[in-house]
Amino acid sequence: MTETDYISKLKAELGTGYSVSEDVVALAEKAVRDYPGSAQLWHLRGHALLARPDELWDESEALRSFQKAIELDSSFAEAFDSIGNYFDGLKDDPNTAMTYFERAAAIRGEPLG
Repeated sequence: MTETDYISKLKAELGTGYSVSEDVVALAEKAVRDYPGSAQLWHLRGHALLARPDELWDESEALRSFQKAIELDSSFAEAFDSIGNYFDGLKDDPNTAMTYFERAAAIRGEPLG
């Protein structure tokens, strides 16, 4: 599979609902092994990890995936938004979340709010 194929397949699978099968997580894992320099694939891996059933969640690994996406592409606004959502929704830390939301807005050249 090409990087683009992985991105398309993962986006389609992740767009189907709140929970994904372990097959989708395995696909995301294979994608980042095949294309370790792809910020988009690391970002999608983070979302796949968060879309697992509750008993299989690995939220800290999802955060590491989002952070890896930013390490690879410091202008990847969606990854900053994902980290903001992580801190706002999962960690109930709106102050930290706002830092990431502000960075995403700045990258897009948009005012926050």
